[in-house]
Amino acid sequence: MKLNSYEKWKNSATSLADGLVQASNLEEAKSLLEKILLVNPGEHLARTHLLQIYPQLKLEENFKSESLFLSFMASREGKAQDSFNLLEPVLKLYPDNLAIKIKMANLAAKIQEKEKSSDLYYSIGEYYLSRNFSRQALNAFSQAVSLNPDRLECYYKILVLEPENKKISFTLAQALINQKKLQEAVSVIRDQISAFLKTNIEDALTAAEEWFKLLQKNQLFNQVSLEKEHLAKTLFAENQKDKAVVLLEQIAEEELKANHFERYLSLWQQTLDYYLSQNNLEKIISGYQKLILAAWANHPEKGKASMEEFIKQMLQREQILKLDDALQKIAAAAESKGSKQFGEIAMIRLAEIYVSLYKLQEAIKIYKQIIEKGSQSPKIHLSLAELYIKEENPILAFESYMKSAELYAGAGEIQRAEEIFKTLSLKKSNDPSLLSRIGNIYYTIGDWNKALENFQKALEQDPYYRQAVIGMAMTYAKKGMLNEMAALARRLVAKGVIAEIIEEYKKALMVTKGESETALALGLLYKDLDFMEEAILEFQKASKNKSYFLQSSTQLGLCFNRQGFHDLAIRQFRKILEHSEYSEEELLEIQYNLARTYEDVKMFKEAHDLYSEILVVDIGYKDISTRLKNLANPGSSGKVVSFPTDLSGGGKKV
Repeated sequence: MKLNSYEKWKNSATSLADGLVQASNLEEAKSLLEKILLVNPGEHLARTHLLQIYPQLKLEENFKSESLFLSFMASREGKAQDSFNLLEPVLKLYPDNLAIKIKMANLAAKIQEKEKSSDLYYSIGEYYLSRNFSRQALNAFSQAVSLNPDRLECYYKILVLEPENKKISFTLAQALINQKKLQEAVSVIRDQISAFLKTNIEDALTAAEEWFKLLQKNQLFNQVSLEKEHLAKTLFAENQKDKAVVLLEQIAEEELKANHFERYLSLWQQTLDYYLSQNNLEKIISGYQKLILAAWANHPEKGKASMEEFIKQMLQREQILKLDDALQKIAAAAESKGSKQFGEIAMIRLAEIYVSLYKLQEAIKIYKQIIEKGSQSPKIHLSLAELYIKEENPILAFESYMKSAELYAGAGEIQRAEEIFKTLSLKKSNDPSLLSRIGNIYYTIGDWNKALENFQKALEQDPYYRQAVIGMAMTYAKKGMLNEMAALARRLVAKGVIAEIIEEYKKALMVTKGESETALALGLLYKDLDFMEEAILEFQKASKNKSYFLQSSTQLGLCFNRQGFHDLAIRQFRKILEHSEYSEEELLEIQYNLARTYEDVKMFKEAHDLYSEILVVDIGYKDISTRLKNLANPGSSGKVVSFPTDLSGGGKKV
């Protein structure tokens, strides 16, 4: 047929076919279009018309064939979108047609319809999986997830096929974490680690470490600890107990650093339970040492409870020496960390253990160690005293009882101290040492009356008992009873201990008085004891303070007189008279002392003049009337021929 004739025929046939379609005469239209294709199979327009007619005539296979052919042709011409569009209605008719799905999946990828392509590959994977074509299914799911990484169901399908695919597991876990689905991520990784544990323990541990790092990267620190604990439990279940317990220790230490004490306690107890079940003595000891110290630092009562449990375990195993060593190390470690109290508690428990085992010497040794470290616990000394009694050592028992009483009194527990005094007094009622020490204890707590009472009882047994005299003198000093103290001090001169009591008196003064007032009080004491040089030195110190100038300067003049330095005394009294701030009574006293000094150095006129001035003010002042008569009558028997010991007390003749 000539070309022009064909074209005329084709156009005429096509127009007729269109008319038949419009007249709903689909069968005749179909027949006519198919004749066109028989003449020219590449006639595109005829095929396009047939694609519209076949579905209406329910000729699905014909529709499928034409669609595939046209899609193929479009693809050859590089029209991927047209090719894909032609296949879409076919797939609806044949949803299980694998070939169409594969073709469409590839086309969708080409036209950047990644989500559609991923859906198709996922469907292809499902198809293969349902028929147990694992390799093909794996490839399809892998293609699907590469096109759409957020398609989580693909990861799960891949893991069904490859349970040990670590890359997929961790990619899925991260995706789940991103979607706030942490527990699903946990389940995925735990399943994979469990799968590794059945084949290769090292692979499992490597996967676990990577999992912990992934969680830390996402700042899920609490979950890291939980995952480590779960791994430890899994390792226990898989009989990898040594590795499990090492992991538990690691987790526990991390929890302690994070101040999660209760969790630390739980984890560490699990490790100890394992070591106890294995009777691993070295690990039991080191484990309890760490637990006890950590517990005490965070919760003292739990620290004590842990120590008691440790003691119980060690006694059951009859490991006394190792228990001794462990408790001493616990005590030393506690003290080095600034917890002296707990160190002492540990040592006391050790001593009590030895007592319960009737090893008294060892117990005594431990108590002495505690005391040497500076313990101020009265109970320790009391316990030591009771041990000395059992060991028939009354001297050391007495010392320990007294020290316990001192500490009880110092802590304000007077009744406890007095109970000890009463017990000791029944055995040593007339012992000046006991009475003196009881007095010292009352002195320390400020009960001056009971202190004096016990010092007095001690001195009744031994009038020169050194500690009692010193204690009594100090108590008088505290009560301001200077004369009574001076009387005791004179007694001490004969015993060679005056320097000590003066030093103690000085310390006591400085606690309550200022420097100048202390110097004045010491000067008076030295003067009363006839230590003139020392007295002068103290009075000179006190005279530098304006408030104490008059009193200390007067005492200086009297000291110069007593030493025979009358010219210095005269100069001192004249210097005082130049001082304008004194009362009338104080002026009379100064004039009287100066007049007595003039009289002693035979300056009778000067003495007479001063006595006369005093007489004008106070005719009855001391003994000036008598002294004026004696000066007026030098031959009188009442003439004073020597300087008195002290002029400050009045006009006593000597």
